[in-house]
Amino acid sequence: MANELPDILTDVRTDLDTISGLTVLSTAPDSITAYPTALVYSGDTGGFHRPIYAGGILVQFIVGIEIYVARRITSASEILARSWPQTVADVIFLSGGATYEAAFYIEELTFEITRIEYASDEPHYGVVFQMPVRLQQVFARHA
Repeated sequence: MANELPDILTDVRTDLDTISGLTVLSTAPDSITAYPTALVYSGDTGGFHRPIYAGGILVQFIVGIEIYVARRITSASEILARSWPQTVADVIFLSGGATYEAAFYIEELTFEITRIEYASDEPHYGVVFQMPVRLQQVFARHA
């Protein structure tokens, strides 16, 4: 059960790994050489939310998912890229939903089909997802 950000990232990678033909990387490589490839990472922003019910604070993290579809934009890569949002949403909300709900909350998944800069490579073409994830934390009061 995911109860920390590294666990959430591992759970998301595990669920994406069920997609046939998708290479899911656990660490960022020097360059992207296989397609389609997924990277899952924590974003640079977050926040805290006080829930209506008692029992702690919800900590929000942004989880990023990048699906690299092709090196260049072509008719075929555009068609392929447009299939990924539904595929990823199905895995996150349908396949992984029961697992996630027990430990953390995913309320939305946004995406942009775009060119993706990666390391010193030429831009790739793919889909960038942003997923706010809320995790319940109980903090001790400081005296």
